[in-house]
Amino acid sequence: MTVRCLVGLLLLHKANHRFLEGKAVIMTLASTDLAGDFTERVRANQRKLRSELKSHYDFIVCGSGSSGSVVAGRLAENPDVSVLLLEAGDDDDVPSVTEAGQWPANLGSQREWRFQSPGVGQNFQDHVALDCVWEYREAFPPRNSMVEATFFWRSDSSLDSPDLQIIQYEVPLSSAQNATGFNPPAASWELCGGIVQPKSRGRIRLTGSDPLDPVQIESNFLSHPDDLKAAIACVELCREIGNSAPLRPFTKREVMPGALKGLALENFVRDDASSYWHMTSTAKMGRDEMSVVDGNLKVYEIENLRIADGSIMPRIITGNTMAPCVVIGERAAEILRIHHKLGTPATNKLDNFGRDPVN
Repeated sequence: MTVRCLVGLLLLHKANHRFLEGKAVIMTLASTDLAGDFTERVRANQRKLRSELKSHYDFIVCGSGSSGSVVAGRLAENPDVSVLLLEAGDDDDVPSVTEAGQWPANLGSQREWRFQSPGVGQNFQDHVALDCVWEYREAFPPRNSMVEATFFWRSDSSLDSPDLQIIQYEVPLSSAQNATGFNPPAASWELCGGIVQPKSRGRIRLTGSDPLDPVQIESNFLSHPDDLKAAIACVELCREIGNSAPLRPFTKREVMPGALKGLALENFVRDDASSYWHMTSTAKMGRDEMSVVDGNLKVYEIENLRIADGSIMPRIITGNTMAPCVVIGERAAEILRIHHKLGTPATNKLDNFGRDPVN
């Protein structure tokens, strides 16, 4: 198979989330039933695509996440360009793929990507999640996404911008350690605090020479003292809100952490710290020796390979990473169209605001 350009959108932060295996979700996720007609159309289209694989593609996009799907879609708008979009794993006609609530079941499975410039795998950054749980006075069934409210705050008033994000969950979550120690009832809700400007840096390493060997993720959460300080402030803020008078009608009791202080509170925070699922920055953009890609997303010293996903961020953003990854994908598609003089079809010449997306 020959290709014009390989766009890598998988890199190291989407690998085996080994450091999250201790995360316990104390809830039952509601299944999302896809309409039968739509499901069958998807299956028929996949059968058709598999039967029409070619020996040559202009572009191969590896990974169909927030960035990859945008890159492939934009390139495929040109009828003269052939695009192959690849995703990890086996057949996707299984509940862990078709039902959104079951996506955690894919972690560590055959559907997960398992994948060195000295900078590859370095600079790992993630938002750190902390769970504060209250038992319902009267249980409410989860609705919609189960995550209906959020806000940003500063752990220190001297900061220029917020370094905390707190989300209200309609169900309880906890680390395995704290779930054992506090035993949150299923009929509980929580405020999930997040450290969204972390100073701690981790890395991802290979464990062997076999491409199928899992990678080792060293998140180094709370290794910087400022992150620990922010985490404690975050938990204290969550408790202040969760125990406030307006929320008392919905609260039977505080489950965790309770009125912990000093070392006990620090231990709770360390035991509970887990991922916000915003892993980034292991193939950062820049010009120093630790940079993996340049300003056009090209991997240094490797021809015809670009990376377009959250791994290219030199520093993790303050909020959720999905929308910025879409923007990265749009920018990657624009770069490729211009570089290869692809243009855009007339029907897609202007975007929703009447602007030419290429110029």
